[in-house]
Amino acid sequence: MSHKKPIRARVTPEEYQLLQHLRERKPAQNPPLKRLTTGERLADAFAAMMGSWHFIIIQSILLFLWVLLNIVGFI
Repeated sequence: MSHKKPIRARVTPEEYQLLQHLRERKPAQNPPLKRLTTGERLADAFAAMMGSWHFIIIQSILLFLWVLLNIVGFI
């Protein structure tokens, strides 16, 4: 089984310095994502639903109907 040599062993010192400089200027655009736990996935889904316009509109309609029913029941 062959082991991959580190980048420093495969490039010249000048190239390595350039790579370091570029890495400092612009880090990786898409770092690897960590795996989410079940609780984190549920929390993300819940937050996405609660902040959606569909939920806000439906919740507003239900609140209006509840207030209307209370007014009619009071009268």
